[in-house]
Amino acid sequence: MARRALLTGNTRKGDKILRDFAAQQSQVAITIVPDIVAPEAYHAAIQGTPPPFDTVYNTASPFTYRNVGSNLQFLEPAIKGTLNLLKAVKDNAPNVKRVIWTGSCASVIDYDNLVSDPPRLYTEADWNRLHGKGSARGSVDSLQSYISDLDESNSRLWKLCFSSTKDASMPYIPVHTCVDVRDLADAQFRAMIVPEAGNQRFVLCARQYSFQDICDILRSHFTSPN
Repeated sequence: MARRALLTGNTRKGDKILRDFAAQQSQVAITIVPDIVAPEAYHAAIQGTPPPFDTVYNTASPFTYRNVGSNLQFLEPAIKGTLNLLKAVKDNAPNVKRVIWTGSCASVIDYDNLVSDPPRLYTEADWNRLHGKGSARGSVDSLQSYISDLDESNSRLWKLCFSSTKDASMPYIPVHTCVDVRDLADAQFRAMIVPEAGNQRFVLCARQYSFQDICDILRSHFTSPN
């Protein structure tokens, strides 16, 4: 918006967005899409957006850490929501030149082989290998795997600290990656205006961070445990 772009956002509730960007309300419009999985979910929103607009952003689909019975609760919004948006653009927005899709590191990282020796450098050519039948149970299996890993980690940590043996291995440490949201916003904008960015995939990552980094940040902001 600092570059005077006009934005129409599709959301289930837009009042907070408008409040957060009160100074830019002349550049922001909100259309309500109650259910992105419903047939023709985006058609009214696309038809109601003042033309001409030439770029569509599709951000990461909803995610929750609640217990779920089926990964369809993740797959349906991700797949059907995206297809609904693309169909709405195809049917109603002939001026659109580029659709920019934003995902997460979950589509890149091989979670079955997180620890590698030598360390692995992920690139835009890498994809998470989970697919097909397995993905229908992916979230449940991932939660079960996380609980199993947590139990194993706690057991090994206890052994390391209190056992008389000296050969206990360190507990598993998960992958933590981060990117500055301002860098993400800049990359999103460049994906719209740079011609060579078309039909390309980009992985954004500033660095990895450790539990020690988390502790240091907490300590710098909170001097007392209370």
